[in-house]
Amino acid sequence: MDERKPRLIRQGLPQKADPRRMSIFLVLVMMSSIAVPANADVSVATDDFGVLDALAQTLADREQSGESFIAVQGADNSLAYVDAAARPITTTDALSEADSYLEDIEMRDSTPYEADHPRPYQFLIGEATHPDGWPYNLYDTLFSTEQFGLDNLLGVGINTYAIYVNFSSRNDGPSHEAWDSGTFTGEIFTASGGLTLFENYIDVDGDGVDDLSVALTVEGIATIGEGIGVEFSDDIIPIIEEIWIRPTFKWMVTTLNQNDPLWNELAHLEVSLMKGLSFDITFDDSESYAIVIDTRFTQPPNDFSLGVGIQRMTFDVNAAFTSAFALVAALIGGQVNSSELTLTAVSAPYALRILNPNHDSSDLQTDCEDDDYFDPINDHMAESRMHKCGFSVGIGYVHFGQSNSGGSVPILELAYVDAGFHPELGSTLLPGEVDLTLRNDNLGKNSFDTVEIYSDTGIDLYVHYYEDRSEVPEGDLPFGNITDSRAWIRGLPSGTLHGDEINAVFTMIGEAPGSANLPGDMPTRLSLIIVIKNFTDDKDDNVNDPTL
Repeated sequence: MDERKPRLIRQGLPQKADPRRMSIFLVLVMMSSIAVPANADVSVATDDFGVLDALAQTLADREQSGESFIAVQGADNSLAYVDAAARPITTTDALSEADSYLEDIEMRDSTPYEADHPRPYQFLIGEATHPDGWPYNLYDTLFSTEQFGLDNLLGVGINTYAIYVNFSSRNDGPSHEAWDSGTFTGEIFTASGGLTLFENYIDVDGDGVDDLSVALTVEGIATIGEGIGVEFSDDIIPIIEEIWIRPTFKWMVTTLNQNDPLWNELAHLEVSLMKGLSFDITFDDSESYAIVIDTRFTQPPNDFSLGVGIQRMTFDVNAAFTSAFALVAALIGGQVNSSELTLTAVSAPYALRILNPNHDSSDLQTDCEDDDYFDPINDHMAESRMHKCGFSVGIGYVHFGQSNSGGSVPILELAYVDAGFHPELGSTLLPGEVDLTLRNDNLGKNSFDTVEIYSDTGIDLYVHYYEDRSEVPEGDLPFGNITDSRAWIRGLPSGTLHGDEINAVFTMIGEAPGSANLPGDMPTRLSLIIVIKNFTDDKDDNVNDPTL
């Protein structure tokens, strides 16, 4: 190492500073700030401009003037007058009379009903339980051959309808439930060679022997201007805007042999008609409708008839037709689909007229007397459909939407009225004639609704009205509502009011005899009328009528 030689000296890599030096420096700085005292003015100056002093002076002045004492004394005097006027409440006071009205008050549960549809509608709601050959387009409606056969040569499309039968025996005996079919023209010829125009024979107990005859006729639609009509636009070249019909359906049910032992064991018999309609000529499934007429019996029917009158069924026409002939030709030619012809309204009144005549002097159709089966006291409060004595009728419709991608058919509308007629408490008698009318003026002032009833016998009446329009627009609203009304009318009187009384009732609701705004005709006989009138929607001036 002592040898002298040249050497190369190079600067090395920089080394990191010791971080501890900076930490020590920061600590010293903080310690110095604490150690050195700080001098500052910690007082806060305030200025309320003398408001608080003025308030204090005001309070002091009020205390010296004795104002608070005067106020207390005045309040005591006023309360003393109230105490002096107090007296015991007597029976003639308004409060006592108001309490008497509340003594009989009855609180009821307002929870909406669970849906409880008659049997035919339960079948129609589920696509899997639709009758065979149910039409979903106009081609099926007009030309379906599902019911055609050697025994039913006229069983083609528009001439056919489905029949549902449900028979049950007393004391949980044999029962039978089945589908059948009928035609408007009837069977023409029976197996025995007889002529049966407009009648269809039905087996109700499944033994292969016909037991009932049923028939459906549609009346009143052939008269132009009364049964059917069209409404034109106000354009330079008028076109048809709507077509309407005013149909009357007549449904008849009668036994073929009143002496058949089958009827001695009858508990309940249901016979229902279902007719499907569609207006789209395409082979694709489209919107369609089902019309339902339902009848139920506990007594064997004899020439039982149900007439159903509808004020108007309206169809909107969304295509340019300048004459009724052109519209009919387009319908027959398949040039109108469901988007161009739609059912838009079924207008009240809905009138039901029932005839329930006796077969002979035994009065079996109008008298349920049977000590071994029906107790007019203990069985009186049974549900209408389970009642041991009575008959029921119903009319309604179902509006089906177009089948969706999954193959199911949605329900767009469902509406019906179902009425049951039963004996009064302690009685076994049923009526031979009944009129039931549901009326409103929705197309006019929209101010009243009525339920009008006539019966030739005192009865208990059950009415179930259901309407579901929650899936379709209604007026300016995007959807309608759901109505489910059920009511018993116990002890309905028989006979009719005097004609002057009937006229007075309609005069009070603004529809005097001869009124051009009254939907339907004035009734000629009434046992009971229930009216709901909204006078705020009736803009007509009141007049002094001395006849009321």
